[in-house]
Amino acid sequence: MAAASRGRRTGMSRAGKAVVGGTRGSAAAAAAASAGSSEAAGSNPFLLPTGEELFRLREIEKAKRQERKRELARVPVWQKTAEMHRAGAFKRLTEDDIPITDEAARARIAKTKRLVSAATSAMTGSKHRDRERMTDFLDKKHKMFLVQMTLDTKREEIQKLERKAQAKEEALKKSELMLEEDAIRFDAFLKENDREAFEAIKSAEAKALEKQKKQARIKELKYRCTSLANEISKLELTLEEYKGYREFLVGLTPPAWLDERREEKAARQEARRMERFNRRHREWADMRDAIERRVRAEVESARKRAIKEGRAPPETNVAAVVASRLAGHPEPRAEDEEGESSGEDLPMYFERPEQLLEQFKEKENENLFLIQHNQQIEQQLEELRAQLRSTEAAMTAQTTALESGLEGLKAQIRDEEAKADDLVRRVSKAAGDGAQEAMLEKLGERIDAVYKACVGDTTSRPSRIDMLTKLEGKLESLLATISMMPRAYVAKMEKELESRRRKQKQKERKQQQEDLQRHRLELSIQRSAAPAKKPKGKPLMFRSAPIKKKVKKEKPDPEKIRELEEMRFLT
Repeated sequence: MAAASRGRRTGMSRAGKAVVGGTRGSAAAAAAASAGSSEAAGSNPFLLPTGEELFRLREIEKAKRQERKRELARVPVWQKTAEMHRAGAFKRLTEDDIPITDEAARARIAKTKRLVSAATSAMTGSKHRDRERMTDFLDKKHKMFLVQMTLDTKREEIQKLERKAQAKEEALKKSELMLEEDAIRFDAFLKENDREAFEAIKSAEAKALEKQKKQARIKELKYRCTSLANEISKLELTLEEYKGYREFLVGLTPPAWLDERREEKAARQEARRMERFNRRHREWADMRDAIERRVRAEVESARKRAIKEGRAPPETNVAAVVASRLAGHPEPRAEDEEGESSGEDLPMYFERPEQLLEQFKEKENENLFLIQHNQQIEQQLEELRAQLRSTEAAMTAQTTALESGLEGLKAQIRDEEAKADDLVRRVSKAAGDGAQEAMLEKLGERIDAVYKACVGDTTSRPSRIDMLTKLEGKLESLLATISMMPRAYVAKMEKELESRRRKQKQKERKQQQEDLQRHRLELSIQRSAAPAKKPKGKPLMFRSAPIKKKVKKEKPDPEKIRELEEMRFLT
């Protein structure tokens, strides 16, 4: 690591020298330019460069900086820091470091040095010199001041560059130290990382081994659970089979014997319940006696203490105190005691196989009797079925006749409903009671006609309500008869009647259209035969609005409307 850092430092110092060399070249070019301008000016070798030369030098420096940036952009990332340190390194500029290839430039520099030394000796030399003019003296003083100021400025710049170079060198040393420390820390980090990786691998291997063991244990437990579940299912099937056998045997057990055993079990439960009640009652009585003794002792001690202190002994009701202390412990009652079963099943009636055989023989005899009885019942059932078939045939014929009558009644009912709707509409539009009375009279006549057509009994002369009641009863009986008929036959007859109704409706509608057309034709003939009306005289002019006559509309009586709606509903 130290060798690498030394190599980097050597490379950076070389790069710094190259940069300083470039700087020296630019300084030499600038000195040559200023020397040329001083030759042109005459005796002033420190004349400042012109503006064009300054701009040209600035453009040259700018081009160099851009070229340097492009070179740094092409450098890889891990070398940029070293390149930047290398570019910022400076070295103190000496005369030997300035490359001079032009003899004229070397002569100009030597001349400049001679002028500077002459100016310095003139400032510090002997006072025996020739008199000169004041303007020349001031001009020389001004030139000396400018030379001195230029030297001071260059000296300060050189010192500043030296300080920067020293700071850069110290920063470079610190960077090298930091890099060495980082390398040491990185080596330590790599070692720690290797150690942790080794430990992690060991831990992972141990966990994997433990996981394999657990998986093997889980597989073993799953296999055992599966085997136990299979065994449990087999035992459950066996238990269900045994329970079926037990229920079968219990079903064969005589009921009297079962009742006796149940009574014995109930008696045992009652005995256990009374025994628990007696035990609890004894415990409660013992607790009550203990409380009573304690209360009597407390009362006696209080009485003695009062007599000793010269007070009257307090009157205490021992029974009340005992009852108050027993408030949370009421006396047990036999009714509150619940019976508990011992959990034992009733004993089996069959103790020997012979008993079961005897029971089977008895059941076989009973079954033979039941079979004979069943055969007799089946024979009677066949006779009843034959009677039912004959009855159904007769009922079918009767139903057919009734259906034909029912369809006629339905058609009449629909016609009457249509007429009733028409009458209701007319009643709603009517203004007086006379129209309503007439409509009611028509409804009554229609009810009489329907009653005569359906019932035929007109000798008794019942009221309209009785007629409607009888019609409704007959309609219900016909509907009940239809409900007993086959559905297919009823549906077929409904379709036929519906087709007849539609045909009749179409005929009526066609007849109405023909009547309407005939009426329109008659009206058109009358209009064509009538003479044309020609207006005579001056047409009437509007002078004032005519008086509006208010038409008083009579509201229909709601009571009468309700009665008409009831009649419509009944019809």
